Amino acid sequence: MIIKTLAELGQPDPTSLAFRPLDIDPANLADGANEYRQSLVASFELLDNVPEITRTSYDRIRTTYAYGILCYELYTVAGNQARLVLEQALRDRFLPFYDGTVIFLDKKGQEHPVTTDKFADLYGPDARLVKGGWRHLKLRNEREPIEFNGMLRSLLRWAREEGLLGGQRDRWQDKFRVLFRNYTAHSGFLSDMPDDATTEIFHLANLINQLWGAPDGIPICRVPVAIAWTPTTITYAPADIFELGDRMPDDATCVVVMADVRDLTLGNSFDAQYQTTARPCDFLWGPGAWSEAAQWLKRTQPVGDEVPTVDRLFLLRYDGNRLYMPHDIRVAAGLGDDQQAGVWYLIRADHPRDAMAHQQQVLLKTQGHSSVGFCNECPAESIASGTWRDMIGYCATIGADVAPRSVPDLRSPFCRTPRWLELNDGRWGAPVLSQI
Repeated sequence: MIIKTLAELGQPDPTSLAFRPLDIDPANLADGANEYRQSLVASFELLDNVPEITRTSYDRIRTTYAYGILCYELYTVAGNQARLVLEQALRDRFLPFYDGTVIFLDKKGQEHPVTTDKFADLYGPDARLVKGGWRHLKLRNEREPIEFNGMLRSLLRWAREEGLLGGQRDRWQDKFRVLFRNYTAHSGFLSDMPDDATTEIFHLANLINQLWGAPDGIPICRVPVAIAWTPTTITYAPADIFELGDRMPDDATCVVVMADVRDLTLGNSFDAQYQTTARPCDFLWGPGAWSEAAQWLKRTQPVGDEVPTVDRLFLLRYDGNRLYMPHDIRVAAGLGDDQQAGVWYLIRADHPRDAMAHQQQVLLKTQGHSSVGFCNECPAESIASGTWRDMIGYCATIGADVAPRSVPDLRSPFCRTPRWLELNDGRWGAPVLSQI
């Protein structure tokens, strides 16, 4: 080890300065890079109700990251500590969630309450639940007990089963969180570049905030959006500022939807019948001319809303050899008799294509893809299946909005997402565009 003076220790690391935005003033490179890095992680704040013990560990990571400007290797330390602190955060949340009393079940299904204020007491060598072989945890939400051993994998499953963590794509990452945590703890540190460490800290902050607050993540704000198109041109904007412009004729086809205007898939994916956009989109009015849409908007004055973007519920129909794109539950409830035939599947996913891809693999009986519960290979959860009537009734029992919505058979001419896929000879094929 080379002994450095205090002045030398305070010099910026040239490697750290190499990883910075190109617009930083070269005359103040060190100060600019320092401010940039600290401002990144400073924006990843925790909720006020996160306990001090968790907050202290998290802030220690951000402090380590900040000193990476002086020692490049500290970015690796910060990134790896973020992978390890995840398990601490889950443990810190576990006992308070049950007000200090956890109920375990033995092999015969008998309940055994355990009261303690320290997670370590649960799995010490003298812990009653270890000696008694109490390997299953009774959940507060009355779902089926889960196998629980206090390790990271079971802690993540516990948090999801109790609704503390949300998002199917995020759940799919849990296996990698366990893999990287175990590698960090038992095999050696993963080498992180500054942006890698930034990402790890961001994800840790997000998961901690979910544990103590918002399992559905940050909701999106939707507003009435006008979409207008011709066979060659399409445009969309918030309805209150929408204008046809010079490129769009007065008789252009126009619809009004409730959507996030930042959703870049609106123009090339909109379909009133099916869920095809990246973020939730609901049909409101149309089709017609913009002048008619403007009158409808003035008359009805629809207001915006907030909706979650994760753990969305989709209904998919499989009839004959065709698997149809996901429906919104309310749209499915409003379908006519000619569109109700076949087997219907209720799937929870963050994106309609995730639900579609999952069900394709299930119907192919691909190994590893589960037709019941969480899928180990897809960011999706199979909830139930049955007839159209069965599924609408089931959705009502779990609190979903099943008020029928009648929407036109309408889609953007630029939408190239097929409405169904056909299963023939063990392979999925898409219809030609003229059929969709």
